[in-house]
Amino acid sequence: MSNYPPHGTFSASKAAALSLAQCLRAEMQPAGIRVVNVFPGPIDDEWNQTVPPPKMAPAALAGAIVRALVDGVEDVYPGDVAQEWLERWRDNPKVLERELATGGPR
Repeated sequence: MSNYPPHGTFSASKAAALSLAQCLRAEMQPAGIRVVNVFPGPIDDEWNQTVPPPKMAPAALAGAIVRALVDGVEDVYPGDVAQEWLERWRDNPKVLERELATGGPR
């Protein structure tokens, strides 16, 4: 939704994945196949070892994905950080973009 400069190429790949998911959702819907976008905050895994808490446990992430599938949710933002960023993005996407670029509030 907004690029995070310390992970710029990762953010760009996620933007491309969002676009692809939107296309796949439209193409797969007639066959009854659902596509869910998952936008988690930091996950407690090897890749995020240096990221400070809060981090989401992998099991909690898996549970959020299963709930989204059961509930028919197309876009899910699991974890406290993801929820905070979503709210800030909804309030003002440009403010969030600038804060992320300058290392402002997370």
